[in-house]
Parts: sequence; C-alpha cells; structure tokens
Amino acid sequence: MAFDLTDNVHHADHGRVQQLEHFQQPFVAVPPGDTALEDMADVPRVSASTAQGLADHYLHEVAPIYGIDAAMLPGNGRADSLTGPESDTGRSRLELADEKEILGTTVVSYQQKYGSLPVWEAGVSVTIQPGPMRVTASQSSVQGEVLLPEESLTAGQYGPEAITPAVLVSLLGVQSAPTLNATPCRLVYQYDPDRRFDPEARAATGERLEEVPPTLSLPPVPGGIAPQEFRVVTEVLFTLPVPGHPALNWRAFVDAATGAVLYLRALTACATGMVFRTDPLTAGGAAPAPAPTDPAATLNPFRSTVLLEGLAVASPQQLSGDFVKLVDTAPPVAVPPNTPSPAGNFFFDAPAREFAAVNAYHHCDWLFRQMAGMGFNLSTYFDGTVFPVPVDAVAFNDQVNARAPGNATGTGSGGFEFGLAGAPFPAVSIAADRRVVLHEFGHTLLWDSVHSPNFGFAHSAGDGLAAVFMDPESSLRTDPVKRFQTFPWILPDRNHGRDVATGWAWGGVNDIGGYSSEQILSTTHFRLYRSLGGDSENLDQRRLAARQTMYLIFRAIGSLAGGPITPTPNPGVFTTALMNADIGTADFEGYLGGTHHKVIRWSFEKQGLFQPPGAPTPVTAPGAPPAVDVFIDDGRAGEYQFQPVHWETTEIWNRLAPNPGGGVHETPVVGLTNHAYVRIRNRGSQPATNVVVRGYSANPGVGLSWPGDWKPMDIAQISVPGGVPAGGSAVVGPFRWRPQSIGHECMFMEVSANGDPSNIDPATFFPCAAGPTAEWRLVPFDNNLAQRNVAPVAGGGGLRGLLSSFVERRFTVRNPFDHQVRIVLKAFLPPFLAERGWTARLENGGNKAVFGLAAGESRPVAVTLRPGQDFTREDLLQAGAGVRIRVVATADGMTVGGMTYQLDPELVSAPREHADHQPIGLDHAEIDAAIRESELQGEVPATVGAGAAVAASGEGRAAGTTGGAAHHPNGDGEVGRILDRLGASEELRGRIQRVTLREVDVSIEMDTGHEPGAGNGGSAN
Repeated sequence: MAFDLTDNVHHADHGRVQQLEHFQQPFVAVPPGDTALEDMADVPRVSASTAQGLADHYLHEVAPIYGIDAAMLPGNGRADSLTGPESDTGRSRLELADEKEILGTTVVSYQQKYGSLPVWEAGVSVTIQPGPMRVTASQSSVQGEVLLPEESLTAGQYGPEAITPAVLVSLLGVQSAPTLNATPCRLVYQYDPDRRFDPEARAATGERLEEVPPTLSLPPVPGGIAPQEFRVVTEVLFTLPVPGHPALNWRAFVDAATGAVLYLRALTACATGMVFRTDPLTAGGAAPAPAPTDPAATLNPFRSTVLLEGLAVASPQQLSGDFVKLVDTAPPVAVPPNTPSPAGNFFFDAPAREFAAVNAYHHCDWLFRQMAGMGFNLSTYFDGTVFPVPVDAVAFNDQVNARAPGNATGTGSGGFEFGLAGAPFPAVSIAADRRVVLHEFGHTLLWDSVHSPNFGFAHSAGDGLAAVFMDPESSLRTDPVKRFQTFPWILPDRNHGRDVATGWAWGGVNDIGGYSSEQILSTTHFRLYRSLGGDSENLDQRRLAARQTMYLIFRAIGSLAGGPITPTPNPGVFTTALMNADIGTADFEGYLGGTHHKVIRWSFEKQGLFQPPGAPTPVTAPGAPPAVDVFIDDGRAGEYQFQPVHWETTEIWNRLAPNPGGGVHETPVVGLTNHAYVRIRNRGSQPATNVVVRGYSANPGVGLSWPGDWKPMDIAQISVPGGVPAGGSAVVGPFRWRPQSIGHECMFMEVSANGDPSNIDPATFFPCAAGPTAEWRLVPFDNNLAQRNVAPVAGGGGLRGLLSSFVERRFTVRNPFDHQVRIVLKAFLPPFLAERGWTARLENGGNKAVFGLAAGESRPVAVTLRPGQDFTREDLLQAGAGVRIRVVATADGMTVGGMTYQLDPELVSAPREHADHQPIGLDHAEIDAAIRESELQGEVPATVGAGAAVAASGEGRAAGTTGGAAHHPNGDGEVGRILDRLGASEELRGRIQRVTLREVDVSIEMDTGHEPGAGNGGSAN
C-alpha cells in the first residue's frame, strides 16, 4: 500500500520537505504469510522481514515527497539492493551507511555520495520501531544537484597526502604547529560563507543560548570560489590550543584546489547524548502521552540527540565539564556513565540510570550556558558558587523529587539532585523533564543572590521559568487547559493560569507563600510573556518573548540584595526589581531598555497587586492602574494584552480644515496644510497635569524606527490646558503638518504627563528614548504612544471605486535591524471581499512577497487588487464597521509593522492625495486592465444594478458628503438632470450600471447664407 501525505503526517517544510513524522500513520512491515494486519486496510504496509528491507521499501515510497531522484535510490539495477557496488562515476547516489539499534529503536542511515566521495551532511535516515516493525519518522538532507568536474574527485594540490602540520600553519594563519589527530580524507562540501565559521561565534548576544565558541582568524577565501558551490575538500582533524582552552580539538575543510579553509569548527571536548528536549506530553505526537513508568519501546521515540557541551577532556570520557559534574552521593547507587575517549556517544534507554545522568548533565549545563549567552558574567552572578557544581542524577531512593541545595555557607549553589518522574523504577528520571530542571534553577539563582533558596513572598521564580521557556514550541499551546499546567506530565495540578477571582491574587486567600504563591507569581510572569509576544502566531516572536522574559527574571533576581533574613518580603519588591531590570538594559537582543516596564507593572496589577486604598480583602479583583495613566486608545483601553497589530488606532485622525470634524478622518493631501488631531484619555485615579502631546509623521511604510523615521509635525507639541481628569478624555489639536508623500503617510502621537512620561520622552533617559528603537518594540508596550497606518479606501463606489484606490498604491518596507533580514509580506482580505472572490497582490504576484533586506535598507512595494464580484455601498454598510485590507510585514519572523486599508462607504472613488493632481477616476486604464485580467482568468466581476457609481472627477466622496462631486444614478445634480433630459424612467435608471462623464469638444458648423470662400463662414466651439 502506498504511503501518502495525510493529516497524520507532520512534515517540516522549508522550501522542500526535510522531515516526516508519522507516529499515527506508520509504514508497517508484514512478514511473508502474516495476516495479522489484514483488517487494517488503511495502514501502509509492505512485505519485509528486516529493518534494512523495510527502510529500502519506505525510501522508494517517500522519495517523490523528498524530491529525491529515483536514480539515486539503492537497488536501482545493482546486485546488492542496499549498498550496490562502489562507483567512481560522477553521479550522486545513496549508499547504506549505518544500521544501529538503540534501546529498541533502529535507525537505518543512507549517505549521499558523489562518485566515491561522501557529500557533507547529506543523506537520509529512517527511524523504525518494533512490535510491529514500522517506520515512524524519517529525515532527508539530500542535495539534489551536485555538479563537479570529474578530474576534481582525485586531483588537487591540497589533497590528504599534502596536509602536514607545517602546511596547516600557513593555511590557518597561526603561529604554532597543530597536531594531526587522524589521517585527512576527501569529501564534497557545499561552500557557505555564512557558515565558514561557527554561527554561534558571531551571533548577537541575545540570539544565542550558549557561550561563544572559540574560532581562528583565517586568511580570506579566494574570489574564484562562489557561495553555494560544491567543492572537493580535505577534512583535517587537529589539536591546537587557544587562550582559555589548553587542549582544543578542531575540524577544518581545506579546499583541495586552492588550500583555502572553507569550514572551521572548534570541537570543545564534547560528546553527543540522547535526552528528552521536553517531556512527551509537551512534545506531542502520541495520544495519550506515555507515563514515566512506560517501557522503553514507548518512551524511546521521544528522545533527541544533542551535543553535550563543555566536557573536560578525559579518558574514558566522563560527564564532567565547565559548569556541571555528575556524582553519585545519595542512594541508590548508580555510577555515572562514561564512554571511551575521544568522546563517544551517550545513548541509553529512556528508563535507564544512564539516561538520567545524560539528561541531568545536559539540562543543568544548558541553563548556565543560556545565561552566559545572554551576556551575564557567571563568575560575578554566581560569586558564591564553585564550578563545576555536583549533580546527582539518581537520588532520593527512587522517589519522585528534585532539589537544588545550597553550599556549606548558604551563599551559593550546592548543585542538583534528582529522583524519578514516576515510581517505581524502572522509570524515567525527573531530570529528563526540563520543566523540573528549570524550576530547580530558580533556587540556584536565589542562593547566590539572596543567600536563600526562596523569595520571602513565594517559593521561587522557577515555575515561571518553566512555564515561559517551554511554551513557544509546546504542542499544548492551543489547549486552553493544559497550556497553563506548569508540569503537565508529572504534576498537572501546578498551574500558571490562576484566576484572581477565585483567590489566586496577590493578597488573595491563596497568597500564603510557598508553592501556592509561586503559582500566583508564575501566572504573573506568564502574562508578561504573553503580552511581549507569547500569544503570537509566529514561533520566532514567541521565542523572543520567552528569552526576554527569562532575561528580565535573571537580571531582576541578580539585582536583589543578599541577606540571611527573609529577603524580598513582598511581591512589590520583585516588581520593582523587574522594572529596574528593564530600564537598566542598554541593549539585549536589539531591545533597548525602558520599553517593557509598564507591561511588567500591568502584569502584576492584573494579578491583584496595587489595590486602591480601602479595597476589600482578601483580594478578588485586579489592582488599580497608576494614579496617573494617560493613554491613546488602540483598542485595549490603555492595557497591555498582546496586540498582533499595533498600527490601527483610529484615535488619531486628519482633517483638511482646522476642525476636529467629529473624529472623521480625511486622507492627507500633499501640498496642503493638513490638521492632525488625537484623543487622549486617563485611566488613572488622579487628574493628569502638565499634559503635553507631540505629533509626528513618516512616509508610508513599515519597519520604522524612532527617532530617525519620524518627523515632527509643523506644530510639534501642544500642551493641554487643565490637563485630563481621572477617567476623562480630551481631543488635542490641530497639529498643522504638510505631508510629503502620496500613499497616506503614517501618523504617530505621544502623550506625557506628570508622573507618566512616555517611554520616548528624553526626560526618562531610557535607552529606548535615545534609539534607534523599532516601532514594533515601542508602540505595543507603551499606552502613551499610538500609531495610525490606516488609510481610507473607496468602499461606496463598488468594484471600480475600490480598484481606483489601489491604482499606483505603494508603501516602503524598511529593515530596522542591524543585520540582513528575510522580509515576508502577507496581504489579508476581509471576508467581505474574500467571499466575493477578490484577491490581493504584492509586487505583481500573489498575496505574499518574500525578499531580503540589508541592515538599514528599504524597498518600495506595490499593492494591487484583482477584482471579484461587485458590491454596493449598502452591502458594505450591512457588513458593519472595520472592513479592512491588511498587509503585515515580518522580518526574520518578527512582526515589524503593516499597512491597513479601511473600506469607507462614503468614498465613491479614490480620494485626492496631492493638491496639484487630479484624483484617480473610475475610468482609469489600470482599472479596466484589472477587470479584463479577471475576465481572462475566468473571474468575470458580477455587476450590481442601481447601486453602481458614477465615474466623475472630484474628491470621490458619495453624494451629500463633504468634498463630493460624484453621484449615484438615482441621485440629484448634474447626472440626474442629464438622465431627466434623456427621459430615463425609474425602471431604466434601476438597470444603469455606470455613467461616465467626460469633457468633450462640440463643433457646430453653421450655414451663413454666403458663398463658400467669401470669408463670412464660421464655426462655433
């Protein structure tokens, strides 16, 4: 039975399929004559009796999915169906490389070869489970087009025989001679200049979780070697000491033709091991999730192979490194495992004692490295701790427990101890649940900072660390219950979604310290993470939010004063520490300090902190906002729930005349003085005084940065006489300004008051105020700021009216980062248009555009529409307010801005945008072209009878509105008079689709009664 992609097959697709995971749709081997599966007709199966035979059949089935040429597959005309005779020809093929059984799981691997040379990191692996024997996953890294000259496979001045220590000195540009560790060999490598050095060595501080690996300053690569070119290289393994690493192993790829080093990695005495990256319930892929006491065959598929970093060189190799060393100090007796040196693989069965040790080493070591990668100096942060800390992975007499004790003086970490995740043994260690390790690390942070394993008001911040870090990639994210279980696999009652109304408030009946108050704290932390981006649909944005939240927690705890007596007696102390952690940040992952402190305060407020005087106790309601909290409403009423779209406030508007106009927005006109207004509010309990509002504009665009892209308006600042009362509001303006760009410039407003300055107020001295700070890092997290990228488009003129608003419609995409990014633009149509068959196009393509932008670079983008069914003004009114076309821009997965086009039922055609230009008419050639294109595509726009609009010059607003010159067929005015003169009946008027008025020259020749040529004839025009 063939193997097909179904809903049960999960595949990672990055331009091409690279991984298939199908626990729920296995590819099963049926031994000859076996009839056990005859009643399961929908299960893909083949006749096979060995793992290799099953893998061979499977590979032929999935090759088209992976895009693997059939000629590369094993068994195509060769005597041995798996390996085949070795060939020196230049074509690529897959050759059996390895079959290994690891605790019941068999992995069959195929190496891609070009001729006789292996292609680096190219091949296929097939994972097979027993009982019945079945394939449950596979992965492909096959390179489809490897092209090399035949002679290059054996020729070259720098082949294996030419590489000596003296030659390496020259090729590497070093002073001392390396020691060769193995005989060099040839292989094929696709040169990638971005990966010549370890990416971690040049990654920005916030982008890495581990310390920067060492590297060397290599001579440049010759210009004749092109990026992504396949080259024959010589692999060289050698030892060369560098500062801080007295005996460091390296791998280098030397171009066989030129001697250029195309690839270099430090091998920091690391091994590989298999661990649970996350618990099976969080990982998903099985229903129901296995228990910690389930057999190896059930648990093993959830293991992942990882690098065990920082291991100290030893023979045999021990699990002891820079930060962590495995010990056996508590019962039961379980000596930590080792492997032969040089470091081998620590691969063990999931319920085994050895698996516990590998998980304990990896997870504890990883946490210290994460902090170092965030820029913390571990020697000063953990100044009372002696590294490496001892870790006993098999402790507590096999009870379900974990601990992070202090040292003998209570001033630093004494390491970690772990029991089982379920009893009795055999069972998986609790150290395999990274959530538990994160919880224990919360104590490790506190030991050095406050000389206690606990806060004075809660057990620790460990639950919050576990909740935040494990959420971005969790399969439980969409489960409204399990998402908020902090330890869903082993302790589902601990929760980080506690409700204030049921007593889980600061000051509520459950705020009694210990684990109970820790759940209130973890709920608070999780709310902060969600607001910063944890509720985003973009994985990269969730990861960023998690890193930022953890960074703030680490920094806040480190800033607490040490002391032996009940530190941090209340959550307000820690709230302040967190806000100070934000404000004091110079630059973390591109976020400049001062952007998050208001969200931090709000997160605690929503959990019941900051109760107003006289509020009832115990607390069952959210706390009060700051006494003065001025804001511009963006739809959140001044609060900080996650906001995926930050540029759509309508509390900022423009007028062509200096009057507020009831808040009705008019399109800015280039060449005229425009007048901006904003409505400000105060959600505080006290009047806002000394209120100042500042107005800015920017060219139509996304990815804007403060302050460079924002120009102060001609009237840049207005003070508000009398301020704003508690709970009150005020309309501020006019801000006179003169737009410079067609396409609806972006509008940006800032309000400050005594006690509540904006985050970009220079008086704050915040790093984000000095900038440059990207709009997406500012606007969503400060209610004193608001941005309008909302342009009205014609919704009252039907098909032609809307199309007229997108003639020559453009905006600019900017890269606000200091490095090159991948920009993805997506256009989203409202159901009102999508259901009528309309589509949006970016860059003359589909509704998606992808391109790269260098740091600081910008690029104009055109937005057009392909029409579907026509509609009337009445149809739009019935659809309700907020019918919008939205274009969203992401840069490396982060939403950096967007443009929104709101259908205005009062606009019949495109409004005027330049004082010296006529507005786009309904008979514009591009409109006709768009309609013809739809007709050619078989998408003929339907018409709508009497609701159709008249093509006319003027502002394009519907009859009876300001600035209007166009009318409907049944309206009054010039069109009505013309139809009256033509004698058009009401029935005829109801059938008229569109009336177009054009200026014409009427030439009338008159007979004057004279002879031709007499000079008295004439004409009138």
